[in-house]
Amino acid sequence: MFLDILVVGGWILFVFEWIRVSHFTARTDAIILVVGLILSILLIHGGAYVWIGHNKRLAARGRRRTITPYASPGSFCDHLGRKLVIDQQVYQSKEIVISIEGDIKNYNAAEILR
Repeated sequence: MFLDILVVGGWILFVFEWIRVSHFTARTDAIILVVGLILSILLIHGGAYVWIGHNKRLAARGRRRTITPYASPGSFCDHLGRKLVIDQQVYQSKEIVISIEGDIKNYNAAEILR
Protein backbone atom coordinates (compact mmCIF):
# COMPACT_ATOMS: atom_id res chain seq x y z
CA MET A 1 0.00 0.00 0.00
CA PHE A 2 2.76 2.43 0.96
CA LEU A 3 4.68 1.62 -2.21
CA ASP A 4 1.58 2.28 -4.30
CA ILE A 5 1.17 5.70 -2.67
CA LEU A 6 4.83 6.49 -3.42
CA VAL A 7 4.46 5.45 -7.06
CA VAL A 8 1.28 7.48 -7.60
CA GLY A 9 2.82 10.46 -5.80
CA GLY A 10 5.92 10.20 -7.98
CA TRP A 11 3.84 10.23 -11.15
CA ILE A 12 1.78 13.19 -9.92
CA LEU A 13 4.99 15.10 -9.15
CA PHE A 14 6.42 14.17 -12.57
CA VAL A 15 3.32 15.38 -14.44
CA PHE A 16 3.12 18.57 -12.36
CA GLU A 17 6.76 19.43 -13.06
CA TRP A 18 6.40 18.49 -16.74
CA ILE A 19 3.47 20.92 -17.10
CA ARG A 20 5.34 23.63 -15.18
CA VAL A 21 8.49 23.32 -17.31
CA SER A 22 6.58 22.99 -20.58
CA HIS A 23 5.35 26.60 -20.21
CA PHE A 24 8.94 27.77 -20.75
CA THR A 25 9.42 25.92 -24.05
CA ALA A 26 8.32 26.99 -27.49
CA ARG A 27 4.95 25.74 -28.69
CA THR A 28 6.51 24.07 -31.76
CA ASP A 29 8.82 22.02 -29.53
CA ALA A 30 5.85 20.75 -27.55
CA ILE A 31 3.96 19.85 -30.74
CA ILE A 32 6.99 18.01 -32.14
CA LEU A 33 7.34 16.08 -28.87
CA VAL A 34 3.67 15.07 -28.79
CA VAL A 35 3.71 14.01 -32.45
CA GLY A 36 6.89 12.00 -31.83
CA LEU A 37 5.38 10.28 -28.81
CA ILE A 38 2.20 9.42 -30.71
CA LEU A 39 4.20 8.04 -33.65
CA SER A 40 6.34 5.99 -31.27
CA ILE A 41 3.30 4.51 -29.57
CA LEU A 42 1.74 3.65 -32.94
CA LEU A 43 4.95 2.05 -34.26
CA ILE A 44 5.52 0.01 -31.10
CA HIS A 45 1.95 -1.28 -30.97
CA GLY A 46 1.80 -1.82 -34.73
CA GLY A 47 5.06 -3.77 -34.69
CA ALA A 48 3.85 -5.91 -31.79
CA TYR A 49 0.57 -6.56 -33.60
CA VAL A 50 2.39 -7.65 -36.78
CA TRP A 51 4.82 -9.87 -34.81
CA ILE A 52 2.01 -11.55 -32.86
CA GLY A 53 0.09 -12.16 -36.10
CA HIS A 54 3.20 -13.69 -37.67
CA ASN A 55 3.67 -16.04 -34.70
CA LYS A 56 -0.02 -17.03 -34.77
CA ARG A 57 0.23 -17.89 -38.47
CA LEU A 58 3.31 -20.03 -37.80
CA ALA A 59 1.53 -21.81 -34.94
CA ALA A 60 -1.58 -22.43 -37.08
CA ARG A 61 0.56 -24.12 -39.73
CA GLY A 62 2.37 -26.17 -37.09
CA ARG A 63 5.75 -24.79 -38.11
CA ARG A 64 6.97 -23.30 -34.85
CA ARG A 65 10.14 -24.56 -33.20
CA THR A 66 11.02 -27.03 -35.93
CA ILE A 67 14.65 -25.96 -35.93
CA THR A 68 16.70 -25.18 -32.85
CA PRO A 69 18.79 -22.04 -33.30
CA TYR A 70 21.64 -23.41 -31.20
CA ALA A 71 23.55 -26.64 -31.52
CA SER A 72 25.92 -27.52 -28.71
CA PRO A 73 29.48 -27.86 -29.91
CA GLY A 74 31.15 -31.24 -29.81
CA SER A 75 33.77 -31.66 -27.11
CA PHE A 76 36.88 -33.31 -28.44
CA CYS A 77 39.33 -31.96 -25.88
CA ASP A 78 39.25 -30.43 -22.42
CA HIS A 79 40.39 -26.93 -21.48
CA LEU A 80 43.99 -28.18 -21.07
CA GLY A 81 44.02 -29.57 -24.60
CA ARG A 82 43.86 -33.26 -23.64
CA LYS A 83 42.01 -35.54 -26.08
CA LEU A 84 38.75 -36.94 -24.65
CA VAL A 85 38.09 -40.66 -25.15
CA ILE A 86 34.58 -41.62 -24.03
CA ASP A 87 33.46 -45.24 -23.86
CA GLN A 88 29.92 -45.87 -25.12
CA GLN A 89 28.95 -47.67 -21.88
CA VAL A 90 29.41 -44.39 -19.99
CA TYR A 91 26.03 -43.14 -21.20
CA GLN A 92 24.18 -46.00 -19.46
CA SER A 93 26.39 -46.19 -16.37
CA LYS A 94 25.63 -44.68 -12.99
CA GLU A 95 29.32 -44.36 -12.11
CA ILE A 96 32.18 -43.18 -14.27
CA VAL A 97 35.92 -43.61 -13.86
CA ILE A 98 38.03 -40.80 -15.28
CA SER A 99 41.68 -41.53 -15.89
CA ILE A 100 44.41 -39.43 -17.44
CA GLU A 101 47.26 -41.01 -19.37
CA GLY A 102 49.57 -38.38 -20.81
CA ASP A 103 47.59 -36.23 -23.24
CA ILE A 104 44.52 -38.50 -23.22
CA LYS A 105 41.61 -38.33 -20.77
CA ASN A 106 39.59 -41.58 -20.64
CA TYR A 107 35.98 -41.84 -19.46
CA ASN A 108 34.99 -45.44 -18.66
CA ALA A 109 31.99 -47.04 -16.97
CA ALA A 110 32.81 -48.22 -13.43
CA GLU A 111 32.32 -51.88 -12.60
CA ILE A 112 30.19 -52.27 -9.54
CA LEU A 113 31.30 -55.07 -7.19
CA ARG A 114 28.47 -56.98 -5.51
